[in-house]
Amino acid sequence: MHADGIGDDAGALQQAIDRVQETTRAGIVFVPEGRYRLGKTVFVWQGIRLIGYGAQRPVFVLGKNTPGFQKAPAYMIHFADARPLQNRPFSDGTELTFYSGMSNIDFEIGEGNPEAVAVRFHVAQHCWLQHMNFRVGSARAAVEDIGNQASDIHVSGGRYGIITKRTAPVWQFLLMDSSFEGQIEAAIHTMEA
Repeated sequence: MHADGIGDDAGALQQAIDRVQETTRAGIVFVPEGRYRLGKTVFVWQGIRLIGYGAQRPVFVLGKNTPGFQKAPAYMIHFADARPLQNRPFSDGTELTFYSGMSNIDFEIGEGNPEAVAVRFHVAQHCWLQHMNFRVGSARAAVEDIGNQASDIHVSGGRYGIITKRTAPVWQFLLMDSSFEGQIEAAIHTMEA
């Protein structure tokens, strides 16, 4: 990985996630400090967690005017169900998507990405987002379609902080010790969550 905020790290990050899925099906991808530019969506398969470490949190960066992030849906990180087999359709996270998560990683979305969302988090039990800062600028949102719980997340900017329908398992979502500032429409826009 480049980890310099310039070279595109999406492919290398996807390879690391896929390697965990291929070898142990579930596990952790540790992300060292640095700035990781993502030029396309990275999929996190069920049961995989991304955890940042180092003197400073790693940052996932979406550069200005990144192709593909001007029309919805446009996710930097997309939590999904099981990795699809060859020629099988992709499956979004479901009520059976357990143990996925992300911790200690920040996000920055540059201008010119109006439909960008940092994280799609349509998941079920034992899944979490924690210890994260989102600098969303004028993008759509920090998080879309939440699940299970989030704590110590802080969102600056965006049309929304969180935008969501009901959770995958159709039960409550726990949000704690978090803050939202500077959203254009609403900090949280929800329907049945």
